[in-house]
Amino acid sequence: MKYTKIAGIGLLAGCLLFLSACGSDAPAEKETITKEKMQAVCQLAAVECFYHNTTKLKKEDTVLWWDTCTELWVESSGIVKMGVDLDDVDLTVDKKKVTVTLPEVKVLECKVDEASLDGDSYHAKTTGLGAKKPDAAMETEAFSEAVKHITNMAENDEATKKIVERRVKKLLSQYIENMGKIQKIQYDIEWKTKEKDTQN
Repeated sequence: MKYTKIAGIGLLAGCLLFLSACGSDAPAEKETITKEKMQAVCQLAAVECFYHNTTKLKKEDTVLWWDTCTELWVESSGIVKMGVDLDDVDLTVDKKKVTVTLPEVKVLECKVDEASLDGDSYHAKTTGLGAKKPDAAMETEAFSEAVKHITNMAENDEATKKIVERRVKKLLSQYIENMGKIQKIQYDIEWKTKEKDTQN
């Protein structure tokens, strides 16, 4: 299960206008499209997604002559930030043509949403005489596994990646168009994808 949170369009529009207008007191011909501002736009375009996850851990042991088993299930939600690596964003400006090179969308950050955890989030089962109850170390391991599982879910979520990619391109296009209005230039934009083997 997943749902996506995207920043308000009004806020982003205001930020784009701010980025385009930075230094607007200077003569228009000195206003240029810069890699740094493109990176700032890409940062604004990042999307937070929430994924529901159930993590299961199983620990087997032997107590005296008996085999024991301790199982722990933890239900939680993970917060995943998806976007593009800013260091891999590049551009060239040749008169009226702007070529933008973008890396593939990826998981930038993943963490368990602590607000999703309550007394009903934990389920334990012990089997065998003398089996130990789940301890803090086992819970910590479960959280670590949850992050891995949620990250893997997000990395394979091609639909959301496409949404983020379109969002990045839309906001970059708006930034370039705004700069063109300041410079009185109508830019043509060419999009390129950075090859995987050249990404960091």
